[in-house]
Amino acid sequence: MRTLSARILLGFAALTITFGVITATLVVNMRQVEDQVVLIGKGYVPLALESKDLARRQDELHTHVENRVQD
Repeated sequence: MRTLSARILLGFAALTITFGVITATLVVNMRQVEDQVVLIGKGYVPLALESKDLARRQDELHTHVENRVQD
């Protein structure tokens, strides 16, 4: 049977290792979230704005063509 101090030291080491693993996992996940946020900010938002502008232009062109056909 191990002594009390050895058990305490073993428990402390287990907690320290567990804390390290959890912290490393959180850091990796935060980096992945950062990459996704950058992708959304630099990729999808400008794309959404551009597609909205194209839809507006298409509506204007459609209206213009309808007016020309009616004239």
